[in-house]
Amino acid sequence: MKAGEKNIESIIEGKKQYIIPLFQRSYVWEKEHWQMLWDDLIELYYSKGNHFLGSFVTTPVVENTEKGPRKFLLIDGQQRLTTIFILLVILRDKAKEKNNKIKEEIDQTYLFNPFLEDEDRYKLLLTDLQGDKECFMHLLENQEIKYKNNLLFKAFNFFKKRFSEEDYDVRPFEKIITNNLQIVHVELNDDEDPYKIFESLNAKGEELSQADLIRNYFFMKINMEKNKKNEFYQQRWKPMQLKLEGNLSEYFRHFLMRTGKVVKKNEVYSTLKKLNDRSTPQEIRNYLEESIKFSNYYEELLFPTKRKNRKKDITDRITGLNEIECTAAYPFLLNVYHDYEEKHITEKEFIEILNLLENFLIRRSVCDKTTRYLGAFFPSVYDRAQKEHDFISGVTKQFLQQQEYPNDHEFKESFVNKQLYNNTAIKKVRFILKKLELFENKEPVDLENSKAITIEHVMPQKLTDGWEKHLGKKCHDIHEKWGNTIGNLTLSGNNSKLSQSEFYQKQKILADSPLKLNKYFINLNKWDEDMIIQRGRSLAEIALKIWPDFRI
Repeated sequence: MKAGEKNIESIIEGKKQYIIPLFQRSYVWEKEHWQMLWDDLIELYYSKGNHFLGSFVTTPVVENTEKGPRKFLLIDGQQRLTTIFILLVILRDKAKEKNNKIKEEIDQTYLFNPFLEDEDRYKLLLTDLQGDKECFMHLLENQEIKYKNNLLFKAFNFFKKRFSEEDYDVRPFEKIITNNLQIVHVELNDDEDPYKIFESLNAKGEELSQADLIRNYFFMKINMEKNKKNEFYQQRWKPMQLKLEGNLSEYFRHFLMRTGKVVKKNEVYSTLKKLNDRSTPQEIRNYLEESIKFSNYYEELLFPTKRKNRKKDITDRITGLNEIECTAAYPFLLNVYHDYEEKHITEKEFIEILNLLENFLIRRSVCDKTTRYLGAFFPSVYDRAQKEHDFISGVTKQFLQQQEYPNDHEFKESFVNKQLYNNTAIKKVRFILKKLELFENKEPVDLENSKAITIEHVMPQKLTDGWEKHLGKKCHDIHEKWGNTIGNLTLSGNNSKLSQSEFYQKQKILADSPLKLNKYFINLNKWDEDMIIQRGRSLAEIALKIWPDFRI
């Protein structure tokens, strides 16, 4: 290892390429970081001097080629160097308008390796996480950007706007960036492990996500040559990361918890590390492969409609569990899903378990039972149920041992009287109404593919003069007590027409609806407190059939 003070020009010039290693995260700098750097640059522009940008840590990439550039992994300094390149791209584009010579100098000295081809042309090569690699190349090549929400593109627009606010000279600004920004360049020997260096550096730096730390840990521990690690990353890790769409940290938490342990959100990495630290490289590889396998189940829990060849009954039930927000049950569901895929349980048994879980969650939710302890409860359900003679009976037993499983009387009373509807429970209420609509319905409407069908308040959320007159003197008491209860809620595809309409207008539209739920309104000529309670009780009787008491 050797270290020395350098400027940006000295580390970029020449036939070189800096590669962001696969264990690094994507570009994450945002406006606060860009503004701080911009403020420092403006101070240098007007007062001269130097600015220390911190340390850059690199390690050489050994390749059997004489034609390509000297390649280095950038272990530390990714966010800063990437942002500097974005600034140089903007200066290049700005120079093109006035001085093509400066434009060519910036291109050939700082952005590209002249006379080289393909990816060897680029002085900086990003990872393809979050579309960073493609977005960055398009900025370099002055091509249209597909990833409008990518932080690289946002950074480009931020600095471009700052440059447009005043007529800054390109050459002085270029010299400030390349000569006046000082760094300490730490060059590792090629036999030093970059993964271990990265881990030790980031123990002191800006906090990484649990998924970032886990990714680095796995690639530090598995015994592969560098090119094989890159291949494994592209073929195995990257597809898992992309398909889970930002849920990777939470996935590993639930993957760990499926064994019965409770893992806090900020302890996922430390738990996984402790579990695997004494494992051999092959055991680590096996563990990683198992986690990739279970990630397929997790993807189907998160995005149940993605898989087209699965039985509709299963897709519908998993979709429903998503709508009632059952993430606490994911450790349990990962194990059950694995048993189903491995044919340890039948399709019928799998559906029965999903039904039991839905029943358990809906009855508790309607009766306002606390969810605080479910995160600690679900991880152990699977193992305890496995100890019973019959697994499904064991699951039922576990759910009933939660002392807060409501009986029929409590469930019915809450179903009628609870203010079910609020801004945080819209998906759950729509799910309940959908289940009521589909129960014993011989001509069901396709509710899954009809986004236009939404929740409608029969007595509107905001009373009009007409509704106040319709409800009488106690209108505001009635509205406050019953407005968001199940008896006053239905589904409709005509919400824009219904909205604040008076009941006689709503009654006609609802009566013409193809939905079974709305046939209730055909012969009604008023809608008051008694009618809301009466309909609520009618729907509660149906709910008792959909979600019957386990004990009966």
